[in-house]
Amino acid sequence: MPQISEEDLQILHTLLDAEPEALARYNKLADYKKEMCLRWIADAPAPRLREQRIHRLVRRLWLTAFDPYYDIGGMTLSELDENYGPPRQLLRVPEDEQAEALRERRVLGAYHYRNFDDGGTSFYIVDAETKRFDEFMLVYQRPCVLTENIIGWLNRNNIETVAEMRDYLLPAQDAGPESEGT
Repeated sequence: MPQISEEDLQILHTLLDAEPEALARYNKLADYKKEMCLRWIADAPAPRLREQRIHRLVRRLWLTAFDPYYDIGGMTLSELDENYGPPRQLLRVPEDEQAEALRERRVLGAYHYRNFDDGGTSFYIVDAETKRFDEFMLVYQRPCVLTENIIGWLNRNNIETVAEMRDYLLPAQDAGPESEGT
């Protein structure tokens, strides 16, 4: 498991010190939740991405109450959008591009689950063997490569309904049949 570097930790504390509300919220987090935030930062594969995650975390802490168990997924989705552009629905991509995206691990799937007293959203990497009928299969642009680590962080979300899932995951210009003519 990656450990956060001293340099990244210093950047985090400098930014938190500059935002008293963010610092106060961070300090109220339980130690295991702080550790989850630090693992999320350390898990980024490049220094630029680690710094982006630090800034994203501090901004989120500054804006509102924060629970990493549920909110890191949304920040990771934002990171994917920022770094690779908004995704496209797999079924609206030409078949040859679909095959290429599946081979390159750039297709994100999501499904909504419901049990007796709980519901939520789970993400997964779509591959060539996955039946492709789900509208929530999204293609990211190169050089995106989805990994199990990314999926693990995406699954730290609080998307509880199908309507929320649709609003959160589907880009506005790709939201439904009425947008096909545009």
